[in-house]
Amino acid sequence: MRTTLAICCVLVPFAATAAQTGALTAHPQETLQNSSGNFAPFGVLPGGFGAEARTMLLLPREEVPTLPAVLTAIEVDCQAGAVVDYATLAIFAAATPATGLNLAFAPNYQQAPWPALQTSNLTVNYSAGWTRIPLSNPYPFPGGQGLLIEIRKVVQPGAGGFPFATTAISSSPPRIDRAPMAYTFGSPGSGASAAAFGTAYATSIVIRLVWDGTPTIRHRSDTGASGNQYSLGGSVAVTLAAQPGQLYILAAGTSYLPFGLPLPGIGGEVRLNGLTTFASGLLGLSGADTATVSIPNDPTLVGIFLAYQGVTYDIGTQALTLTNCSDHFVNP
Repeated sequence: MRTTLAICCVLVPFAATAAQTGALTAHPQETLQNSSGNFAPFGVLPGGFGAEARTMLLLPREEVPTLPAVLTAIEVDCQAGAVVDYATLAIFAAATPATGLNLAFAPNYQQAPWPALQTSNLTVNYSAGWTRIPLSNPYPFPGGQGLLIEIRKVVQPGAGGFPFATTAISSSPPRIDRAPMAYTFGSPGSGASAAAFGTAYATSIVIRLVWDGTPTIRHRSDTGASGNQYSLGGSVAVTLAAQPGQLYILAAGTSYLPFGLPLPGIGGEVRLNGLTTFASGLLGLSGADTATVSIPNDPTLVGIFLAYQGVTYDIGTQALTLTNCSDHFVNP
């Protein structure tokens, strides 16, 4: 069963299709059509420029799970295929109530960082599209807060020297409303991976996170004729992932509540303000459904903020669980 509603008089009814996905969240979204990149977190430039770096990313609480869940992997979008040899690669994670990052790295942690990955002599073959980096020590995220991710890397030359490797950032247009990443970088032997202070802010790289133990939603909007994502006349694909056989409802709103709202008998918290339900269904064997929502070609809609959240119902356990949220603005 599926139903549709107009969302705040902005979106027209969707067409739903099944898709083979995982329990993924995308930050800020999962399009592969971004024109800019940054080498600091995971990449490097020929000659070893930026071979060492320390980077912090901050994901807002609305985008990550409302309940405890386990973070098992990170996916990044390398702008071109490249083989990167890491002398060391470390990834740390921590829940945080913060809404911005300090260039002094240590004060950004509100609790002890979790060593999700600490490895040496690692080779990552980045292909076009999303490349998954599994976490050897998955992070038990407590839910209900933002998520701080730190990457420390030292790249060593491969057989052909240092490659050209950059990972995509939100760029069409960039999401300047989001907290920028903080980072510093240096050449081989600079010690930048252990620096106490960042030297720059920049629009964060786009990432996807892989979760166990929670339903999730994410979305995608490719560039339209104007060159913008979420453009007038374009579309947004909203994907909900959970256990096969669960019922779900999707809702949208034009703002977030200042604080999450727990509801009796439902796991997680409502985060949308003035939400309107616009889709429902039954998850098939793939464990995911995608609702494609069209954006009318109406200039008065430019600048409108839209956010999505889902709820799942397990027929066997009768458990209701709220997902994370995912959001965007409408662009020309």
